Amino acid sequence: MENEQQQFMQTIYSATEKKIFSKAIEVLDLDFGAIDYSYDKNGELIIWEVNPHPAFPQWIEEEPSKSKIIKLLTDYYHSFL
Repeated sequence: MENEQQQFMQTIYSATEKKIFSKAIEVLDLDFGAIDYSYDKNGELIIWEVNPHPAFPQWIEEEPSKSKIIKLLTDYYHSFL
């Protein structure tokens, strides 16, 4: 599982993937969302859902950058609420 986490954290998305992710959030009229996705057997991107209020997995709890991520999101939400 640790290898999967490292791979996930180091993923570099293509311009097309970024555009699809951004469009999914835009279509749903969200400012932020965590996207659950996978790829089909042909390598095509499949979006399963967009979570407007994501819960971070347990391994993020142990990340030193966790407080930076939470502060970034909190400041972002406070900027328009």
